[in-house]
This record gives sequence, structure tokens and C-alpha cells, in this order.
Amino acid sequence: MKKTTIALCALISLSAEAQLPQTFTQVLQSFAQSNKLTYVPEAPNQGNYVTYKFSSDASCQNEACADLKVYYSIDPACVPQEVGLFGELPVSIPNAKALFVSPTISDNTSQAHDFMRVQANGGCYELSMGEQGSHYKTLVDLANRLAVAK
Repeated sequence: MKKTTIALCALISLSAEAQLPQTFTQVLQSFAQSNKLTYVPEAPNQGNYVTYKFSSDASCQNEACADLKVYYSIDPACVPQEVGLFGELPVSIPNAKALFVSPTISDNTSQAHDFMRVQANGGCYELSMGEQGSHYKTLVDLANRLAVAK
């Protein structure tokens, strides 16, 4: 009985924090290697989200020079049913809902970068890459890989 109670307490405490699909890290590592990106170290995350950043510059040591940013949180409804007229493009990703957002289409003075939001496996991935150019195909490739991660 004690073992069951301890196991249940551990399970409840784990569910309070963002839990990644088992192969999430492996998918990111493989993607980063195939795109010649190196991990950018950062401060640990706090509870309900996980962040990974990568750079094409091996000497990059902070977020300012990161090319690829991946955020994961538990949010089963992060992609809205309705999309706006400008700057939002629904993307077909098997087993997921996805939306590519380009803030500069609706506001050409925007300093925000293009990003993709993918709702899959009970969580939400937000992906952005590059300072200029959308990297649309690269983000779709990563979104497809993450959508099948367990």
C-alpha cells in the first residue's frame, strides 16, 4: 500500500509540470544535426514550459544569436479554430493542427519574426527560425517530425 501511495504522489507531482513526449529531445537533436545547428545553453525552465534554442554559429552563447527557437507547453487548444485574414496560414500537418504566422504581412513595421504554432500530442510547440526570411519549409519539416513524437 505504501509503494502505491508513493508512486501515485510521484505521478501527481510529475503531471504538474510540462512533460515532453518521450522522443521530443531525440527529434530536436536529429533535426539540429541535419541542419548543422548547435545547442545554445540557457537558464533552466520554470515548470510549465520547455525551451530549446539552437544556432548555426558554433560560437553563439546566448539567445540573441540563436537561429532556431522551440517552445513546448501543455496547451491542448493553442491553435485557434478561426484564423485571421492576414498573416496567418493554416498548415497541413498529419495528426496535428498548425498555423504559420507572419506578423510582417499584417504590419510591415513589426519586429516580430515568423513562427509556427503546432498543437499535437496534448501540447503546443511554438517554432521560430532565423532573423530574416520565413524558413517556412524548414519549420514545416520540424513540425511534421514533432507531431509524430511520443
